[in-house]
Amino acid sequence: MELSITGEALENIFHHTNHYTFITQPNFSRESDAKLTHKTEIKAFIGLLCRAANWMELISILIPIASCQQNPYNIYLLLCLQY
Repeated sequence: MELSITGEALENIFHHTNHYTFITQPNFSRESDAKLTHKTEIKAFIGLLCRAANWMELISILIPIASCQQNPYNIYLLLCLQY
């Protein structure tokens, strides 16, 4: 799955994320608490957000179907998958 985000937008997110991290680094006692990021990490994070959105959409479609079956156990399981 390829992200539908332009190179310019990705570069902008990358630049501003690292700029903020660089500015706030002195507030942390350990270097590992405020590490600069890479474009690959930003793309992976955006991909995870897209996957989560698709998953939540699927669950919202399945809950009414389970409700029609009048099985409270199925509804409970689907509600748990939302979180």
